[in-house]
Amino acid sequence: MCPTKDPFAPPELRLCGQEAMECGNTPIEVAASKGSRDMVEMLFPLTSLVSTLPNWSIDGIISHVKHFGLKPMDKQKCAKIRTELKQKASEAFKEGKYYVASEMYTGAMAFDPSPDDCAAILANRSLSTLRGGNGRAALSDATMCRMARPLWPKACYREGAALMLLKKYERACEAFVDGLKLDPTNGDLANALSASCTQILDNSHVQNILVAGKPKKQQRMLVAVKSD
Repeated sequence: MCPTKDPFAPPELRLCGQEAMECGNTPIEVAASKGSRDMVEMLFPLTSLVSTLPNWSIDGIISHVKHFGLKPMDKQKCAKIRTELKQKASEAFKEGKYYVASEMYTGAMAFDPSPDDCAAILANRSLSTLRGGNGRAALSDATMCRMARPLWPKACYREGAALMLLKKYERACEAFVDGLKLDPTNGDLANALSASCTQILDNSHVQNILVAGKPKKQQRMLVAVKSD
């Protein structure tokens, strides 16, 4: 979600809150509707008072949205704003502004995307956070992307890439294999699978060297742990 009044936020992010209100709901209301209390708490100090919410507090916002729901969205306006936000995110990514790009994709998620569009936004946000060095966030988005579109090879690739950054090479290998089952001719997946296998073999070689350099008793213990 994007802040609405943080004076230190990039101008692209400040626009998200304004656009959300034009579409019918503020980001904090959308966060409350999704049951994300952590996000509501983060947005609260950054959001200008909404006159239609009688109890301007974290609990008050969550309670109001729970009982009354969100205001109907203008579908055409939402589609237009979602497209604009994705375009801004793409431009920010090309400029190396990965945090801004991920936040713009987060903003686009609030504007009623279709299931396939939601998966595409998650894939792009996963790549943005990956380039920003946040492997956990990248993996979280990639996992949700695979859940949304389980037969999409790119979702497998994004998950594998995030796992590679986290140095979980065996799981990365599995993700790339899953992707190749869906698209056997995909060169990116094949190259990524080769890289993950190389890492697994290199790690095994290093472990074998470490084990060989230990006394006999420690060797047996290390081998047992490795087998587990």
